[in-house]
Amino acid sequence: MVNPLLIFLPFLSVIALPGTIDAAGPDPCAGRRIHIRGLPPHFNTALLRHCGANAFPLADPSVAATSVPPYESLADHGLGPRTHPRNRSWYRNDARLLEAFFHHRILERDFLADDPADASFHVFLPYYAALDALPYVIDLALLDESTRHGVALAEFLSPDKAHILSRRHGHDHFLVVAGSAWDYAQSLGVEPRLWGSTSLLRLPGLANFTSLTLESCTWPWQEHAIPHPTSFHPSFLGHLRVWLARARRSRCATLMLFAGGASHPCRPLLGQTVLGYRWTV
Repeated sequence: MVNPLLIFLPFLSVIALPGTIDAAGPDPCAGRRIHIRGLPPHFNTALLRHCGANAFPLADPSVAATSVPPYESLADHGLGPRTHPRNRSWYRNDARLLEAFFHHRILERDFLADDPADASFHVFLPYYAALDALPYVIDLALLDESTRHGVALAEFLSPDKAHILSRRHGHDHFLVVAGSAWDYAQSLGVEPRLWGSTSLLRLPGLANFTSLTLESCTWPWQEHAIPHPTSFHPSFLGHLRVWLARARRSRCATLMLFAGGASHPCRPLLGQTVLGYRWTV
């Protein structure tokens, strides 16, 4: 099983920057190298055309955009626009673009493995699952086809460079999914289909893949929760320290908690009395 920390921590921290590796010394990325599977653009970058993404580094400029004006959340390499022109730490993140943002950032690292013969790497699938799911969760005419979400990907991976998929039967493959695992975990046998979710994570062809989602279910071993985009992305350590100092000095007299809506037919563990309350300290 792929350890999600070995995958996600290199993304969050700056390691193996160009020029820092001593050719005569040990490889700092040993056992943590990642190979990016080549996917046709209709699985990822071509989907950005719906966002008017001509300014995004990974977008294909030859594909005509279908939204006007351009989707501003793709600014600053996917971080979104700054909350203030003079602010260099806070951005208006859109969690639905987590896959494109992760794809772009991982391409900037030096722990990538180009040689598929290297048996030590993990395999990243740059599939923009959330964007590819939009037709099934928005268009009511495609509601009954939501079981098809991800099928084209599985059908492509099976014959394409089959030795990569077969060497560990997909256990070394992982993908990032911008959303809760619950939104992609509808059983294939559910009839009628439930609006707003697909069966991506229940497809047999992807069963052994590790999925990094903003929220994960508790029982599948291959689903792992990762931090939700926070909008706070300091450009260097000094900005982080300034923010931490400011937070420590602040006096907060009120704490807020949003508990969500009532869940039916499930019975909430604490009852419905917590909904809508706030506590002061």
